[in-house]
Amino acid sequence: MPIGYWKGAGLALMLDLVVSLLSGGLSTHEIGKLKGETSVSQVFMAFDLARLAPGSLAERLVNEAVESVRSAEPVSENSKVLYPGERSLSERRENLERGIPVEPSLWQEVKAL
Repeated sequence: MPIGYWKGAGLALMLDLVVSLLSGGLSTHEIGKLKGETSVSQVFMAFDLARLAPGSLAERLVNEAVESVRSAEPVSENSKVLYPGERSLSERRENLERGIPVEPSLWQEVKAL
């Protein structure tokens, strides 16, 4: 697993702490104690890849990482290994082409408003 186990857990903990320190909001373990989600930590990060790595290097690294994830053994024979967010991207494309699927009974309620 490219970022599973201790690496994934360590990265999640580090990001949680960095975000709560930068934003002054609550860290994950504190949010679970609340009755609602208030004072949560949020941060927006943007990176200019052109400054960090030449285009061809960045593209190669991303493609290799995605290919590594996709080459992992699926949990079941009929399943497919996807990278995080991959399903969202394909669902967005499909929704743009076909419209957003809505439960018919719910749509009737919305139309009745």
